[in-house]
Amino acid sequence: ASAAGRIARFFAVATPDSFGTFSRAELSAISGAIAYVEKTQKAERPPLSPPEREEQGSTLFIDPATRANLELLRTLSGSREGSLLKAIDRTVTGGGARLLADRLMAPLTDPAAIGARLDSVSFFRSETRLCQAVRASLKSVADMPRALSRLALNRGGPRDLGALRAGFDAAGTIAE
Repeated sequence: ASAAGRIARFFAVATPDSFGTFSRAELSAISGAIAYVEKTQKAERPPLSPPEREEQGSTLFIDPATRANLELLRTLSGSREGSLLKAIDRTVTGGGARLLADRLMAPLTDPAAIGARLDSVSFFRSETRLCQAVRASLKSVADMPRALSRLALNRGGPRDLGALRAGFDAAGTIAE
């Protein structure tokens, strides 16, 4: 079966063109990911979002060798201690730590997006009480993305449901 055919069958569409225009290489990569999911998740297919094309040039691609030499996540000896991530990580949740690592590995290049992110940082730096309250609320939250992932794969349990409830409660508190 062709890559386009596999994608169309998986997402129950006539053609993957409904998701946008993808190159042959991109279609092959998407198809490969679907094949992996089908092979490893035989019991039940996880709910996957349709493929989206990331805006070209919105983030900087850093090749693996350069990432290693920059010691973004780990030092050359393999330790987290001494890496850029270790030096700047002040996150209070697992999801936040993963997001920070992702952002270090693929930094923004769009000036407007960079400005918006800097505005958010400036806001919380100037609103210290609010920042402390948000951090306190987030500290009590379990790893929601992981809990949600386990539940989506039918591998979750009551603890995962509780983690989501606590996360939504914290989100409500933060929103107030």
